[in-house]
Amino acid sequence: MQMLTFVMPDGTQRTIRAAAGLNVLYAAALHDVPHLCGECAGEGVCGSCQVLVEAATGWTPPERSPEEELALGIGRNPDRGERRLACMLAAPSGAALRMRIPPLDEAGRTR
Repeated sequence: MQMLTFVMPDGTQRTIRAAAGLNVLYAAALHDVPHLCGECAGEGVCGSCQVLVEAATGWTPPERSPEEELALGIGRNPDRGERRLACMLAAPSGAALRMRIPPLDEAGRTR
């Protein structure tokens, strides 16, 4: 199991347990975590499921792929820090992730 903590745009937190290897977007959907959308159904092309990884315990997230960087707009905004696509991020068993879900306008998501 992986432990995932989401910090919502308003500062409230929600922690869930999810199966190891399950991507963050899917795990959030299974647990009805609000404010996280995936307009491309987890294909990694729209950038709407951005999260900011604040901490990772028991695991180091892999580097972003060129496709993930394109969806995040890294070339246009090189200061994107620890932004990741939730659909491309999956932690192994025993890992814990703490992620901030940015406000809609900051993440470039639409409703």
